[in-house]
Amino acid sequence: MINNNPTPIISDLILLGGGYANIQVLKMLAMNPIGGLRITLISDQTHSPYSGMIPGYLAGYYSYEQCHFDLRRICEELGQRFIKAKIIGIDPQRNRQALYEALPVQDFQRQAPAFR
Repeated sequence: MINNNPTPIISDLILLGGGYANIQVLKMLAMNPIGGLRITLISDQTHSPYSGMIPGYLAGYYSYEQCHFDLRRICEELGQRFIKAKIIGIDPQRNRQALYEALPVQDFQRQAPAFR
């Protein structure tokens, strides 16, 4: 993804998991962007269920697409990064997250001095 924001990236916000709360954070920050903040959503799933619609899905009222958020599409539409990977660890002292996705473990470090 190309960063169309002319402001240089000075800080990273990494959202772990594709639940409803993180989707709302993505939407709110898209409506009120913070200059220099790069947002990345990491989830081992590309689709996340909206729990309020699951009973209707099980009863046959809704399709899978109607009651699941497409995380990759949401991130793309909001201009944010999406990484499909399983989170296997968090090191808060070093501000790192360990990821695994049939590839070697990848580390993502926050870059802002305030997080060190």
